[in-house]
Amino acid sequence: MRYRIETEKYPDSHTVDGVTVPVTRTRRVAVPVLPRDWDALAVRGVVGLVLALTLVSITWSTVSIAHLLDGTWTAYLAGGVFDLAWCAALGMAYLVRFRPDRRTVVDRVGWALLAVTVTAIGIEGHRTGGLAMACIGASVSIAAKALWWTFGHATRPELTADDAQWVAAQISAASAQLAVASVRRQVARAQDRAAAELLAMEASRRPPHGTVNVHATPSIPAA
Repeated sequence: MRYRIETEKYPDSHTVDGVTVPVTRTRRVAVPVLPRDWDALAVRGVVGLVLALTLVSITWSTVSIAHLLDGTWTAYLAGGVFDLAWCAALGMAYLVRFRPDRRTVVDRVGWALLAVTVTAIGIEGHRTGGLAMACIGASVSIAAKALWWTFGHATRPELTADDAQWVAAQISAASAQLAVASVRRQVARAQDRAAAELLAMEASRRPPHGTVNVHATPSIPAA
């Protein structure tokens, strides 16, 4: 175990001529240094590397698809749609990582978006450089995005059947509370709107201030 020497302050008292006052003193203490978390460092390194490769892949895919679409500025915007949509699907897959049924749907959408991107890159590569260019160009997008799929499987927590059911029950209970809160907000808004409309209708039946309602029954003064 290694230690690090630090200086810390602590409260104390000091007495002079019988008068005691609180003071702050300093002392040097040995603080144990935790061992380096190599697992966390490895995860950070892998994530950084995969992010860099993904940026390269997105740039390559966008440029390739834009050239396929005549290379205008709108073509570049359209070329980035597929990879940006895939990034959105990647984020959704993380959000539903504990819900296998929804994770399956999100993964299928992600692979479908990847297939469209790879097809477009392959067509552009075959048009400009032949079959070899098509295969290599498409592999750039596949390599970077397959790493995310591999990273997700490598870091995804494994749950037993009982634990998975417990997690599903907790998510269901929380979802029910959110649904109840949403319904109550809708009911409150509807009630407020109905009350406002009733007040508006009631106000519209009254004559303006300072005027006399000619249709009202005149009051007969007492004899």
